[in-house]
Amino acid sequence: MKKRAWLWLLCFCLLFTYGAGVACGNTEKEPIDEENPPMEETVYTPQNIREKPSAKDDILIGSYVSLAEVKAGLSNREQIERLADGGLNFFPLASCITSKGMINDGERLRRDLSSVDWWKRIDDVMKDNNMLYYFSTKTGLSNDGGEAARGAGETASADAVKAAKEVVPQLDNCIGYMLKDEPSYTEFDSLASYAKQYAKVKEGLYAHVNHFPIVVGYSGDYYSFLKGWITRAGAQNIEYLGHDAYPFMAGGNAYTFLSLMEDMRKLAVENNLKLACFPQSCAWNGTRMPTHDEIVWSMNAYLAHGFSMFTYFNYSMYPHEGCYDAIFDLQGNMLHRELYDSLTQYHLKLRAMGANCNFSSLRSRAVYYTGNTIHAGTKRLPAGWYVDNGELNKKTDLILSYLSDDGQENEYIMVVNNSYSKEVQNQKFTIGKRGEDYAKWELYDMENGTFSQINEEGAFTLSLGKSEAALIKISK
Repeated sequence: MKKRAWLWLLCFCLLFTYGAGVACGNTEKEPIDEENPPMEETVYTPQNIREKPSAKDDILIGSYVSLAEVKAGLSNREQIERLADGGLNFFPLASCITSKGMINDGERLRRDLSSVDWWKRIDDVMKDNNMLYYFSTKTGLSNDGGEAARGAGETASADAVKAAKEVVPQLDNCIGYMLKDEPSYTEFDSLASYAKQYAKVKEGLYAHVNHFPIVVGYSGDYYSFLKGWITRAGAQNIEYLGHDAYPFMAGGNAYTFLSLMEDMRKLAVENNLKLACFPQSCAWNGTRMPTHDEIVWSMNAYLAHGFSMFTYFNYSMYPHEGCYDAIFDLQGNMLHRELYDSLTQYHLKLRAMGANCNFSSLRSRAVYYTGNTIHAGTKRLPAGWYVDNGELNKKTDLILSYLSDDGQENEYIMVVNNSYSKEVQNQKFTIGKRGEDYAKWELYDMENGTFSQINEEGAFTLSLGKSEAALIKISK
């Protein structure tokens, strides 16, 4: 009897084991590779974004003129650290860094813009501060007071390309080359030939040209002016299309920069390029010092158009063009501590958002405006879009854009308060005909890096501070 009971028990166990195997066979876990365990995806916030190693596909935020004049005697290391503390992760004019604080007493190292040793010293300092930078053999618009720099010369030259070939492959945080600032159309052919040469130095690194906000040496429109550069250089040999345009004038604001960024947006979509700009943060002849809300307004407008590289002009004053105000003066003194602190928090939010949403991979496919004033070169929000026009055109000044990556795996709507003087309170947005296929409308939280669904019964409500932007992920 005991033997028979034991056999029944054995059969039951075998049947149970077989049944469990059949039921769970499709969910059997792969053995864990203890040497290479799966990594959890990091959610970045303003509090932890500094821990992320800066990468060329991040939102990049830097300053053009960044250092005090050399006769002030300040350490470059300490000044660069102060910029990094301010939330900046990009130093485009690294060639302007002088020897003070970079070379220890007794060292044989010299400031030589064609020297591997000098650029490795710069690379080390940048890595210490989690900053990226451009290579150049030109000192540029700097405050170096004429300090001697060996190997200095024009970047559009055979010697500069030769130096890049010897130096750049040995650098870690260098992400490209500063080729030219504001060239005339007549220079495009020559510069394009050098852009192609630089593109061959190190895979994935390209030369950057910053363009005028007007056509120079050309009789056509701005779109055609910039397209001429892309055609000559080849979209495959450049990464960013960049320009500078300054809205905060002494006699009132120049809103033409909104239409200029629209031309650039179109070209970025057509050629799959990233976009770069120069937010105004100082004052010189004919301009004025902007406020925090004004700077954020201009940068958020650029974000809506798909821009992901921001180089302030400038964090530091410079001894030309009657420059009379900036966050730092020529001697390196902090003139606007409150602005520095408020922009720091804004920068960290932007960088975290850029990392969480892979923002630099997005292209702005359409941009529209609401409100009573539609500036020349911009378009009013049409009926039936992702967000319907409804009462928006009459009540509130907004910028709305649709952004997506090439595969449309990630789609976003950005809403910007197009006012740096008025808040938007409890504004209702009706989802338009084009947006009806999207079941999820999730608002990105700039503080904690997460998304939460906001749509209900075909609508959602937003409140926006002065100049504030809201990023909404849409999915079907």
